[in-house]
Amino acid sequence: MDDSNVIEALQRFADIDDPELDALKQCKTCERFLELRMFRRWNQSPDGHLYTCMECDGLHERLGNYHITVRQFILILQRQGWIDPVCGRLLTPATASVDHDHLCCKKDGSCGKCVRGALCVECNAGMGLLGDDPVRMLAGYKYLTQRYAVPPKEGYGRV
Repeated sequence: MDDSNVIEALQRFADIDDPELDALKQCKTCERFLELRMFRRWNQSPDGHLYTCMECDGLHERLGNYHITVRQFILILQRQGWIDPVCGRLLTPATASVDHDHLCCKKDGSCGKCVRGALCVECNAGMGLLGDDPVRMLAGYKYLTQRYAVPPKEGYGRV
């Protein structure tokens, strides 16, 4: 269920006195509705919790190497539907990695202009280890989908 559906459902049932609905809070950074336990305590706010969830709280330092703001990263995730476009896994601010063009920026991090999107750690690392080279990735795909030269034992690998 995407965030717009959650907001719509909350508005529809706003008149119901349900303690679980009262326990939800919207993160000001990622705009997701989360349980209060996902927010650090802060006695200066009306509900006693910070305005940003724990996942978004530490993003500033992590994203600094990529020269993008937390808001820009959240927009990338929202545009992707919070899904890794390679494997289809659900992404969160904590689980998503910044994918950028290594041909543009040779060092760790990025200039910010070559950010392509967000991927899970495994997909980002896999593509990076293959040098972001589509030819190598396609060759890997072909290799993985071909039949084995020596058939594997029963229950192992593809047959």
